[in-house]
Amino acid sequence: MLEFVRHKEQKLSVDWNDRTRTALDIIQGLAAEHGVTPAVTKLDEFCDDMARLAGDDVKLDPVEQTIANIGKLRLYDGKDLTRLHARYLSETASK
Repeated sequence: MLEFVRHKEQKLSVDWNDRTRTALDIIQGLAAEHGVTPAVTKLDEFCDDMARLAGDDVKLDPVEQTIANIGKLRLYDGKDLTRLHARYLSETASK
């Protein structure tokens, strides 16, 4: 299970632009380092329902859910995770 603890320490550093690794490799490495899985919580399900009712039906794949779960740990800047997600989507689309 994920720990949703706010960390007051300095944000961790990752080379988000490391082109020797794919975005998927970076995401999987972060997940392994922090014990994060693509598990969906009841709150995630509630938020998905609210988004659907508002007209936005968003389905995350397991990798995208993992990115979201890494973000919940608040160890990394959200902008960096968003850029990593965009890079993942770009790399996935180019296959």
